[in-house]
Amino acid sequence: MLFRVTTDSAIDMVPEVIAFFKDHSIKLDNFQVNITGEKHIIQFDADVTQRQQGQVLTAMTRPGISIEMLPVERQAE
Repeated sequence: MLFRVTTDSAIDMVPEVIAFFKDHSIKLDNFQVNITGEKHIIQFDADVTQRQQGQVLTAMTRPGISIEMLPVERQAE
């Protein structure tokens, strides 16, 4: 799953994203932060179940934060 989190500031959001996935023992791949205009975009890949997708949305959804989850083909390691 490709995750794209858009926020006004990645300073507080990056540690929160990393901590959430670490606490749930989910490995993040291709982690990157980009600035587009006045928005910061945090993007990464992770293998998650449907239940974990719901947990991500619950944990990170709030005003000022946009979360996209897009299915992607991932190579088995």
